[in-house]
Amino acid sequence: NTEEILSRVPGLNLIRRGPIGMDPGLRSYQGNQINLTIDGMRMHGACTDRMDPVSIYIEPANLNSIEINQGASGAYSGSTIGGSVNLNLQKPDFSCKHAIQGKYNSSFQSAFRGLSQSLILDGVQKKFAWRLSGALRKAGNYTAGGGQEIRYSQYQKWNSALAISYKIKEYSLLQVDALVDQGRNIGYPGLSMDVGKANAAILAATHTLDGKQGNQLRTK
Repeated sequence: NTEEILSRVPGLNLIRRGPIGMDPGLRSYQGNQINLTIDGMRMHGACTDRMDPVSIYIEPANLNSIEINQGASGAYSGSTIGGSVNLNLQKPDFSCKHAIQGKYNSSFQSAFRGLSQSLILDGVQKKFAWRLSGALRKAGNYTAGGGQEIRYSQYQKWNSALAISYKIKEYSLLQVDALVDQGRNIGYPGLSMDVGKANAAILAATHTLDGKQGNQLRTK
């Protein structure tokens, strides 16, 4: 998942409170000390215990890259002392060789009877390009060493993202992104409460203008 990818980034650490929703930090800076964004967009979680960081709404199926800026260099997305972590979403590709192409992934983990599936579809037609991705994850209680069952560690969630790009001219591009993530029955063994549901609906519109000198103007 996305949190496993984040754990491999040098200087970035994660606080695990449950099976999903690990809270990222940069060199011991956490919470409001760093800016955690999606495509540069800032969002604020609804839970005071930080059980719903922004990273919970992104799946590898719709993740393109991760940008890390430490210290004051991360202030482009707002004031910060620790830096910034920006999760860039995948964009439609006008260079696709086929009108429609797709990819499907599936995995199973026996320790918690976890099933993970994802589907990606890409398409292009003249001035339009689009990308659709979906992911479904479901798991039961985790079984530790010796066969001990860790109660309230179950979860299930699904995630879908749609991006549509329209090439107005060779130097002008309009793109609309929509992302929906819904979690259900998420257990947190280390806390005194669970999450019945955790939903997010994110919409963005971007206009990119490329000048003759290679300058770019982006508005969201």
